[in-house]
Amino acid sequence: MKFLVENNIFIDDMRENYERRDKKSYEGEEKLMKISVITVNYNGSKTLSRTIESVLNQTYNNIEYIIIDGKSTDNSTEIIKSYEKKFKEKKYEYKWISEKDTGTYNAMNKGIKMASGKIVGIINSDDWYEKDTLNLVANEFKRDINLEMIYGLLRTINNNCFEKIKGDYHSFGKGQHPTVFLKKEIYEKYGAFNEKYKIAADSDLLLRLKNKNIKYIFIEKILANFDLSGISTRNFLEASLEDVKISYLNGIYTKKERIIRIISIYLKYFGKNLLK
Repeated sequence: MKFLVENNIFIDDMRENYERRDKKSYEGEEKLMKISVITVNYNGSKTLSRTIESVLNQTYNNIEYIIIDGKSTDNSTEIIKSYEKKFKEKKYEYKWISEKDTGTYNAMNKGIKMASGKIVGIINSDDWYEKDTLNLVANEFKRDINLEMIYGLLRTINNNCFEKIKGDYHSFGKGQHPTVFLKKEIYEKYGAFNEKYKIAADSDLLLRLKNKNIKYIFIEKILANFDLSGISTRNFLEASLEDVKISYLNGIYTKKERIIRIISIYLKYFGKNLLK
């Protein structure tokens, strides 16, 4: 299967095959639905095992796990290799590569291309799933064969303390990407992550999909945990500004609202730094 690239978003050059598919053909396959999980890692050895274990210990048993390592210089590859036998024992597919990339979203796009499951989820190397996440997701996709995306609650954690739970039906595209599960064919039809964005391409993807009116549901259960430890205030500033830009380009903010939001972000950022 070949892929073309338009603005750093890959598109399946066999899109015509997708459009000829009869969705009714899924009915006999859903019982054996494979879920592909992708983890992107670069020098994340301190938390990588926790992420891998959260996939290994899922209650669902038809899993393909793909790790895209960015040529880490710590002992990440040794950790990844050490799990090969464990995944083989559970009869889960386990694939990994370690090579240089141009950033997080470039690595994610590599993983999506490698994925062979009907459903794709992405959990990064400092986050982790709840043990029944994939089972919950699979059941929802089986219940409605026309469903194209699922997302749920995200627990954010800072310095090993539970901070808050984020998410509701109206928060589509706003910071819950670790809980998002998409049919692979949606990436093939509408493209994956736009690599010109360095921090908030996940928001861009979800807002683009929302504008395409894909069919989705929100699960009011915690699906993933997001570790805030080690994330700098500077990173939050850059992410917030990029998110505002993406929201504006996707019609969420007017020009006036964009300006107000940017001013608010800077006031919050500099206010915090003045108090330090």
